[in-house]
Amino acid sequence: MNIEQEIRNEIDNIKQLKIDVGDINNHLSILEGLCRERNQKAVENAYQRGLHEGNDIGYKDGVNDGQNDAWEAAKKIVCDDELDWNTLLHLFNRSNFEGIFGDFSPSEAIAKLKAYEEKQKADEEIKVGDEVIYNGTTKCIVVRPEDDERYASLIDSDGTLYSADHRECKQTGRHFDINKILAEMRT
Repeated sequence: MNIEQEIRNEIDNIKQLKIDVGDINNHLSILEGLCRERNQKAVENAYQRGLHEGNDIGYKDGVNDGQNDAWEAAKKIVCDDELDWNTLLHLFNRSNFEGIFGDFSPSEAIAKLKAYEEKQKADEEIKVGDEVIYNGTTKCIVVRPEDDERYASLIDSDGTLYSADHRECKQTGRHFDINKILAEMRT
């Protein structure tokens, strides 16, 4: 073969390689697209499965929490010694359990009990100016809260000062406007 023929053959070979490489690139692009599409489907399926299972778990947890809350409310209504008939009548305006459980949903009963408990807690909180019985015998007035929220400074009618744990104090229901007197002293 002559040189010219060899060059033409080599050029044809190179052209064919170029065509083959182009075909390979096309096939690679197609394969990459298929892989990308398959991976996206796998990710989407995994996401949907996780979403469904997560919602199912969250739903079950929510149902259990709701059932537990309803049961606790029912136990308070029926078994709690602090909720006597007068209190229940005041809260629900019903005079028997059938009326309470028949006329109120669990969420309504829970809301009423929660509001009652919050009011009780606020009423029991000792504030400046409240008259209290300290240690079962001594009438005092709360003159200021102390750093620890459980303690307060008290003064009795003789001017004796006490530092008392709130648990040692029983409110009398009387209140004096000490804040007004203290504010007048500051001016």
